[in-house]
Amino acid sequence: MPGRKITNAAYKRLNDFGEENIFEAYLSHRSVDHMLAALEPQIGKISHGMFYGWLHADKDNERWERWQVTKKIYGSSRAEEGLSIVDDADDGTVTSARLRSEYRRWMAERFNRDEYGKPESSTTVNVVSIGQDFLEALKKVEEDSKKEIAEADFEILSDSSE
Repeated sequence: MPGRKITNAAYKRLNDFGEENIFEAYLSHRSVDHMLAALEPQIGKISHGMFYGWLHADKDNERWERWQVTKKIYGSSRAEEGLSIVDDADDGTVTSARLRSEYRRWMAERFNRDEYGKPESSTTVNVVSIGQDFLEALKKVEEDSKKEIAEADFEILSDSSE
């Protein structure tokens, strides 16, 4: 296939430049877009799709795992950067500082969920359990209806106004 030659050539250029160099460039440029643009003079034009394809091209998936570690480092740096922004804010820049620090916190939550993400809450409803509980309750009602009720002494009173 003609497209496969282009993809293989792009993967070779990325491999030749080096995974570690690419990940360091990502940390310094802070986005895949900016990183690929900055590396273009050295490795040529690489699309997002080719870059992510290269990350997944490793048969053992170890490159993707190292990429995830790099993104966690990025998330931690964004959280620290948000703290610096807040610390440096003065009365005139509070609104701007809040927006910038909130965005960095959001990025940290996405890139490093283990440390900065909100715990995922999930509720599991076992429908089979509800049906089983209902059947057991019906059986108990049926058993109770079969029990003899002790006779009681009673007297019928009538209303004296009649």
